[in-house]
Amino acid sequence: MNNSKINILFLISRSRINSIGKCPIRSRITYERQRYEFSTGLFINPDNWNASKQKAHPPNTDNTQINTQLSLIKQEINQAFLMLQIQDKDFDVNDIYRQYKGENIKQDKTIMEMFSLHIAKQEKLIGISTTAVSVAKFYQTRNHVKTFVKHKFNKSDFLLREMTMAFITEFEYYLKAEKKFQQNTIHKTLQRFKQIVKIAVGLDFLDKDL
Repeated sequence: MNNSKINILFLISRSRINSIGKCPIRSRITYERQRYEFSTGLFINPDNWNASKQKAHPPNTDNTQINTQLSLIKQEINQAFLMLQIQDKDFDVNDIYRQYKGENIKQDKTIMEMFSLHIAKQEKLIGISTTAVSVAKFYQTRNHVKTFVKHKFNKSDFLLREMTMAFITEFEYYLKAEKKFQQNTIHKTLQRFKQIVKIAVGLDFLDKDL
């Protein structure tokens, strides 16, 4: 289980006071030095907010109700965080918020998993819509990506959601400088890799194409 801690802070937007003299209360989740801030939907007179105690004051019906709601929000965020920890998978501050809101969280996939998924499907289509040679090329490309990830990041695999355009740029350089491939081989290798990326996007494992 991930033992990293979460920090939940409530703060008011004094610059956004409405027509009745109240400003919104926002919540800020901090996890592994990443922040996610959102509106709680609650409003308060800024003079009634105690930032150090994270509470509305003095005690009255409205302030008690606000404090009750803030306590509930904090409890639900902590429950969402605990749920993600129990699953024992990598997650970030955005996932904590999505879990809190009851939204679907994209299942994390790695590059190697996507290659394996695609290759397994293509092997069943040999003689129908593809050839053994074509499938073998994807095995080769997977091995090139795997050795690149080990060379560049000292990892055996790489999460799709952590991949940026820089990954492809560095991979291309690796094929040139380290593998000494000809340009046509580099082009074909990158083409197959980008096909895997598009499949990940199509299956909703990746937000956007690179």
